[in-house]
Amino acid sequence: IELGNLSKEHPEFLDQLHRPTNAGMHLRILVETLGKLAPIYEKLIQQGCDEGIFHTEHPRECAEFILAAVHFLTDTGIYSWTPEDLKRRMKAFPSLIEQQLNAAPGSFKFLILS
Repeated sequence: IELGNLSKEHPEFLDQLHRPTNAGMHLRILVETLGKLAPIYEKLIQQGCDEGIFHTEHPRECAEFILAAVHFLTDTGIYSWTPEDLKRRMKAFPSLIEQQLNAAPGSFKFLILS
Protein backbone atom coordinates (compact mmCIF):
# COMPACT_ATOMS: atom_id res chain seq x y z
CA ILE A 1 0.00 0.00 0.00
CA GLU A 2 2.67 2.47 1.03
CA LEU A 3 4.95 1.41 -1.80
CA GLY A 4 2.12 1.90 -4.27
CA ASN A 5 1.83 5.54 -3.24
CA LEU A 6 5.58 6.00 -3.23
CA SER A 7 5.94 4.47 -6.68
CA LYS A 8 3.73 7.16 -8.22
CA GLU A 9 5.93 9.95 -6.94
CA HIS A 10 9.29 8.16 -7.21
CA PRO A 11 9.12 5.33 -9.79
CA GLU A 12 12.90 4.99 -9.69
CA PHE A 13 12.62 3.73 -6.10
CA LEU A 14 10.72 0.60 -7.14
CA ASP A 15 13.08 0.06 -10.06
CA GLN A 16 15.97 -0.04 -7.60
CA LEU A 17 14.06 -2.14 -5.07
CA HIS A 18 13.22 -4.78 -7.67
CA ARG A 19 16.80 -5.32 -8.76
CA PRO A 20 18.02 -8.85 -7.89
CA THR A 21 20.83 -7.40 -5.78
CA ASN A 22 18.21 -5.74 -3.56
CA ALA A 23 16.11 -8.86 -2.95
CA GLY A 24 17.05 -8.92 0.74
CA MET A 25 15.98 -5.33 1.23
CA HIS A 26 12.76 -5.99 -0.71
CA LEU A 27 11.95 -8.92 1.57
CA ARG A 28 12.73 -6.88 4.70
CA ILE A 29 10.36 -4.14 3.51
CA LEU A 30 7.59 -6.70 2.95
CA VAL A 31 8.20 -8.20 6.41
CA GLU A 32 8.28 -4.76 8.05
CA THR A 33 5.06 -3.74 6.29
CA LEU A 34 3.33 -6.93 7.44
CA GLY A 35 4.59 -6.43 11.00
CA LYS A 36 3.29 -2.87 11.19
CA LEU A 37 -0.06 -3.41 9.47
CA ALA A 38 -1.06 -6.80 10.95
CA PRO A 39 -1.90 -5.42 14.43
CA ILE A 40 -4.10 -2.74 12.86
CA TYR A 41 -5.93 -5.27 10.69
CA GLU A 42 -6.19 -7.61 13.69
CA LYS A 43 -8.07 -4.92 15.64
CA LEU A 44 -10.43 -4.34 12.72
CA ILE A 45 -11.07 -8.07 12.37
CA GLN A 46 -11.60 -8.46 16.13
CA GLN A 47 -14.07 -5.58 16.05
CA GLY A 48 -15.89 -7.33 13.20
CA CYS A 49 -15.99 -10.52 15.28
CA ASP A 50 -17.30 -8.62 18.32
CA GLU A 51 -20.04 -7.12 16.13
CA GLY A 52 -20.92 -10.52 14.62
CA ILE A 53 -19.81 -9.54 11.10
CA PHE A 54 -16.77 -11.85 11.04
CA HIS A 55 -16.38 -15.25 12.65
CA THR A 56 -12.83 -16.39 13.35
CA GLU A 57 -10.88 -17.50 16.39
CA HIS A 58 -7.66 -16.24 14.78
CA PRO A 59 -7.93 -12.53 13.96
CA ARG A 60 -4.15 -11.94 14.04
CA GLU A 61 -3.40 -14.85 11.73
CA CYS A 62 -6.19 -13.83 9.35
CA ALA A 63 -4.71 -10.34 9.23
CA GLU A 64 -1.27 -11.75 8.48
CA PHE A 65 -2.55 -14.07 5.74
CA ILE A 66 -4.59 -11.33 4.07
CA LEU A 67 -1.71 -8.86 4.10
CA ALA A 68 0.87 -11.42 3.00
CA ALA A 69 -1.33 -12.53 0.11
CA VAL A 70 -2.03 -9.02 -1.11
CA HIS A 71 1.53 -7.77 -0.74
CA PHE A 72 3.34 -10.87 -1.98
CA LEU A 73 1.05 -12.26 -4.67
CA THR A 74 0.54 -8.92 -6.39
CA ASP A 75 4.17 -7.79 -6.26
CA THR A 76 5.30 -7.45 -9.86
CA GLY A 77 8.86 -7.13 -8.61
CA ILE A 78 8.67 -10.75 -7.49
CA TYR A 79 6.33 -12.17 -10.13
CA SER A 80 6.11 -11.27 -13.79
CA TRP A 81 2.33 -11.20 -13.81
CA THR A 82 0.50 -9.95 -16.83
CA PRO A 83 -2.22 -7.34 -16.27
CA GLU A 84 -4.76 -10.15 -16.72
CA ASP A 85 -3.01 -12.24 -14.03
CA LEU A 86 -3.16 -9.34 -11.58
CA LYS A 87 -6.78 -8.57 -12.43
CA ARG A 88 -7.76 -12.22 -11.86
CA ARG A 89 -6.04 -12.27 -8.47
CA MET A 90 -7.53 -8.97 -7.38
CA LYS A 91 -10.97 -10.16 -8.46
CA ALA A 92 -10.56 -13.30 -6.30
CA PHE A 93 -9.36 -11.51 -3.15
CA PRO A 94 -12.78 -10.30 -1.90
CA SER A 95 -14.33 -13.78 -1.85
CA LEU A 96 -11.15 -15.30 -0.40
CA ILE A 97 -11.19 -12.74 2.42
CA GLU A 98 -14.90 -13.39 3.02
CA GLN A 99 -14.22 -17.12 3.28
CA GLN A 100 -11.28 -16.62 5.62
CA LEU A 101 -13.28 -14.36 7.93
CA ASN A 102 -16.56 -16.28 7.52
CA ALA A 103 -18.16 -13.02 6.42
CA ALA A 104 -21.34 -12.72 4.38
CA PRO A 105 -20.87 -13.19 0.63
CA GLY A 106 -20.40 -9.84 -1.07
CA SER A 107 -19.10 -8.12 2.09
CA PHE A 108 -15.83 -7.24 0.41
CA LYS A 109 -17.00 -6.71 -3.16
CA PHE A 110 -16.19 -3.01 -2.75
CA LEU A 111 -12.53 -4.01 -3.14
CA ILE A 112 -13.06 -4.81 -6.81
CA LEU A 113 -12.23 -1.76 -8.87
CA SER A 114 -14.00 -1.45 -12.19
